[in-house]
Amino acid sequence: MEAIRYGSLKILTDCSHCGSPVTVNGPQREVLCTSCHRELPFPEETWNHLFRELDQFVMGHPGGGKKSSTVTSGESTLKVTMTSGTPSCSKCQGTLELGSSDAFTGETRCQGCGETTSFVEAPSWLEESGSMKVIGGESEPASRVQPTRGDKPIAMNCPNCSGSLKITESLKRVTNCEFCGTEFFIPDAVWSLLHPVTVARNWFVRFEGTPKWLLQRQRGEALKQQRREQEKKHKEYNKAVENLSTQINKLESGSWGKYAWGYFAAFMVGMFAIGFPILFISPLSKMVGQKICDGEYQRRTFSSGNKTSIKFYCKKGASVESLDAKMFLFGPGAGILFLATLWTLCIPVFRLKARKKANILREQINNLKATGPPQG
Repeated sequence: MEAIRYGSLKILTDCSHCGSPVTVNGPQREVLCTSCHRELPFPEETWNHLFRELDQFVMGHPGGGKKSSTVTSGESTLKVTMTSGTPSCSKCQGTLELGSSDAFTGETRCQGCGETTSFVEAPSWLEESGSMKVIGGESEPASRVQPTRGDKPIAMNCPNCSGSLKITESLKRVTNCEFCGTEFFIPDAVWSLLHPVTVARNWFVRFEGTPKWLLQRQRGEALKQQRREQEKKHKEYNKAVENLSTQINKLESGSWGKYAWGYFAAFMVGMFAIGFPILFISPLSKMVGQKICDGEYQRRTFSSGNKTSIKFYCKKGASVESLDAKMFLFGPGAGILFLATLWTLCIPVFRLKARKKANILREQINNLKATGPPQG
């Protein structure tokens, strides 16, 4: 954002009483309709809105730009044209030399055509009056500074007695003949010469520094960001408490079902890592078979086609007894039983560790609740 920036306004509306065009060539709270001579009110809120919109437009178009819009003010509809750029002469459009910003009151003469342009402080009733200057605008009500012909009267004859009358700007539109006293209406041609029509033109505004509306917007955005960060911290806090509570509940769960996977592992390992080697590795099966056989241990292999089977026997004298069931029981069965028993003995150790971890987590959650959610 530039420290000093310029924009212009050109405002035209219609009289709410007679419908005639009315120009607004400066920040005035009342503007005179030159047709019906009634004052049109322009509230301060309307002006504050227009200058705020103009400053926003200038900020958004630092290299220059133009924008046309309509603004409703009470019963009036304003046709507004905004531009962004340095002030120019209203007559020849040449760039104006305004001097230093420290003494920004007075007037300047166009170097191209000699036209004089005034620049003054903005009216005090504007919200941003302290950071605004008006260039080439009418700061007094239009009813007080209407363009006139000075003391040059216009001669015309009385419509009734033909007396020679001197018509001046001080007369009302309907007046009386000074000779015969007849009331008559001053013709449009004469009246227009005495009261020239004010033409809508661009008048400029200089903005300086950071405006109040931008500071308010920045404060509002900062508060919104602060609230978002605070909400985020609250969510993170609640999530941390919820996660700790969930972990504690899992650790303190009394169900033995969560240890079932250990027994399944004991079964698989006992079956395949211990049981099958005993059955299929001859030295291991002989060692187990001799322990369970009170006679002569025998291990026989039978082949039938592509299939091979192993049988276990115990010979006692003339009788031979099959050891298949006992070998399976003392092979895979013993392995499964051993690992399952080992796992059962480990469970209390695991539960003790779980209780200790739960106590640590409980202490953490108590600390969180004691400090409460983080504040911004």
